[in-house]
This record gives sequence, C-alpha cells and structure tokens, in this order.
Amino acid sequence: MKKSWISTSALAVIALNVMASAVNAFDHPKETYIATYNVSSPKVNAEMILGSDGKGIALMKMNDSNTKVREFSDYAANIKTTFDDSRKLALKAKMTEKDGEAYDMDRFKRNAIKEIGDKIIDGHPCKGYIYQYNGYTGEVWVGEDCKLLVYSEVVTKDGKTSVTLKKIDQKPTAEEFKYEIPSDYKVISEKENVQKPTGEQ
Repeated sequence: MKKSWISTSALAVIALNVMASAVNAFDHPKETYIATYNVSSPKVNAEMILGSDGKGIALMKMNDSNTKVREFSDYAANIKTTFDDSRKLALKAKMTEKDGEAYDMDRFKRNAIKEIGDKIIDGHPCKGYIYQYNGYTGEVWVGEDCKLLVYSEVVTKDGKTSVTLKKIDQKPTAEEFKYEIPSDYKVISEKENVQKPTGEQ
C-alpha cells in the first residue's frame, strides 16, 4: 500500500500543535521572517521551515529522508497550495481555521492550560505554556524577542515529538515567497484528496 503523500505535512501540524471553517476572519502575520526548525520524533527527524512575507503569504516546508513538502498559504485569496516535490504533486484547497492559526504565535497563550514561567533557550528569553493536544499534555516556549516558537514538546503513546528553533532570517527576500505549479505536476483538488482512501496516492 502506498503511503499518503501528505504524511510529512501532517507531522508538521502535530509538531506545531496547530489547534474547519473559512479563515476570512483571520488577519495575516505582520512579521517578516524565515525560521528553520528541527522536528524530532521516534519515527521522523526532519527539517521544518516556517516563514511570512508580512504581506499575506506564509510558507511551510518539511524535508526528511523520504519526502519534501512545501506549503504556501495565501491569506488574501484564502487558498493553501501544498507541493509534494518528491512525487510532483500539488494540492490546492481553501484555507481553514487551523491554517490561519498556524502562523499565529499568540495562539499558544490563548489556548494554554497555564503559563509555566520564563526561561532562556539558546539566547532567546521565552515564555512557557502548558497545552493539551488530542488528550496529551505538552509544553511550548515562545521567544519574547523574536515572537516565534523556540521550543515545544509533546509526549504521546508513540514517544516524544519536539520542535527546536535553529535559526531565523528576519530579512528574507521576496523570492522565498513566490511559487507556481510546474507544468509537469499533477494537480489534486481538495475534493479529490478527501475522497482518496487512506494510504493511496
């Protein structure tokens, strides 16, 4: 049975604790940055990149040994385009509330069970929060200086998944946020993706 082509993208959602409806009520991130993270779990060790151009385009990239996934969220058009470059696939779908919140670091404070104090992590002064995800309890640390996720971890029945900030570029070029679907990619609609049985390409 073929693995799902969005499995790595799904890992990113779990790793970030992205807490479905249209996201028209959500404003785009105002910060401009490219942040690189390491995502570690018992099954996957991957690089994750999050970014915002501050003008309504946000991006997420996940790279592991098997899969390369890119995801661009266009807040003005209310469209998320996900690329699986290893398989030359592209999925276009309407953004959801989860997509809109994915780049909103204030959500950790809003949805926290409690605050757990202050700590310096890799030079970043951070605020810590306890949260719940699908019945599991984890912690997240957000930088007071960079206003980004610096570290998070959650322990499930499969073990610990952690997300660690490695570097930040606060002056990325506009080229980082440009994207188009190559002519040799297969485009999958949102409806087609929902109808695919789990595990099928």
